Amino acid sequence: MRILSCCCCFLLVVCPGVVRGEVEVTVEVRPDAEAQPAFKFDNLPAPSDTDAGNLARVSLLGGNQDRNGQPAQALVNGQLANSSDDPRNCFFFQGEGGRVMLDLGREIDIQQVNSYSWHPNERSAQVYTLWAATDDARAGRLRRTGDNDPQQYGWTKLADVDTRQSTAGKPGQVGVSIAEGEGQRLGKYRFLLLDIKKSQPDHRFGNTFYTEVDVVDGNEYPLPDLDKHIDSIVIDEQYEITFDTTGAPELRGWVDEVLKPICREWYPKIVEMLPSEDFEAPQKFTIYFRNNMDGVAYTLGTEVHCAGVWFSRNLQGEAAGAVVHEMVHVVQQYRSRRNPGWLVEGLCDYIRWFLYEPESLRPQVNFNRHNYDNSYRITGAFLNYVIAEHGEEILPKLNAAMRQGRYTSEMWKELTGKTAPELWADFGESQKQE
Repeated sequence: MRILSCCCCFLLVVCPGVVRGEVEVTVEVRPDAEAQPAFKFDNLPAPSDTDAGNLARVSLLGGNQDRNGQPAQALVNGQLANSSDDPRNCFFFQGEGGRVMLDLGREIDIQQVNSYSWHPNERSAQVYTLWAATDDARAGRLRRTGDNDPQQYGWTKLADVDTRQSTAGKPGQVGVSIAEGEGQRLGKYRFLLLDIKKSQPDHRFGNTFYTEVDVVDGNEYPLPDLDKHIDSIVIDEQYEITFDTTGAPELRGWVDEVLKPICREWYPKIVEMLPSEDFEAPQKFTIYFRNNMDGVAYTLGTEVHCAGVWFSRNLQGEAAGAVVHEMVHVVQQYRSRRNPGWLVEGLCDYIRWFLYEPESLRPQVNFNRHNYDNSYRITGAFLNYVIAEHGEEILPKLNAAMRQGRYTSEMWKELTGKTAPELWADFGESQKQE
């Protein structure tokens, strides 16, 4: 590798792995004081919103997205960071970095791959290895854990990128362009893999804020029509729910036909079930579906994030109920760290499994193995018993206490005359008698 530098532009010529010739990695840094949202550089192209990245479906093959940022699909949406600390328009990992894969849908004759980041400190530095694969090479899939060698699975290493030397002492906007020398093309590839490392390995918050990745082949591609994948329903002129399937477009039909009517009916019901003094449930929230996500679903404030792959596999089963569970979280809006997680989740599953789902699907409790604080379905079943035996007012009272940060274990005796273990024992005895 040789490094040529002039002003704030650094040119690195890399000979990585299996390539036809020399690959040039050009790095340019725009100090934060001079940076503009347009990402204008002297020696690099500005980010494009018509590049072949608009064709890409982005997924994670290792690592975890930091939930303060955007899903990885935001790397190719043409929307750039508006300031030096704009997590809402950037993607970044939590933990030790990870791998991001772009599936372009077909082989593209790639000229350049350009990446852009912006942050007021060292989280602007870019550190990653770029790999590429053809349609045939994709048959040997990388494992999701990201701890294996891509070359063993038919991937070609294009370049190593490390801008820390260039950004040391002058963080800001960083642009990287990876291209074949002397006007050649990188090659025809369908898949690109960015194996991203932490820019500050010893820092808890040391992952780079990436705002865009461009794939350039000399042609223009329009941005996807987001109107087809983002829309809202308004309920009783009071609540608005937005559904975003840009990250899992195959779910659009199910959302329109199945989920919207359920949300229209059940969100107001949940709000009514969980009142408390001086509290107003969120009037607007968004449900995101995306394929570059593990697990099932989670809620952050007024954002519900759903794993598209899991939902696609469970449309005839638990998919709708999972959203009902998350809508309870939207209404809960608990802030106290004193609340036990088992009760927070159990309340959601009580509403889901004992009020929304059909009775035939209600969970069965094994009293030899389970306990009231096992969370989710088991705690939901426990709440169902307690409410049935001691009054419906227990639900809003528990909810209000958790929302106001005054829940304690003594509440069970205050509300029912018995402790939670005693209530659990009663529940077990009641099942023996049936």
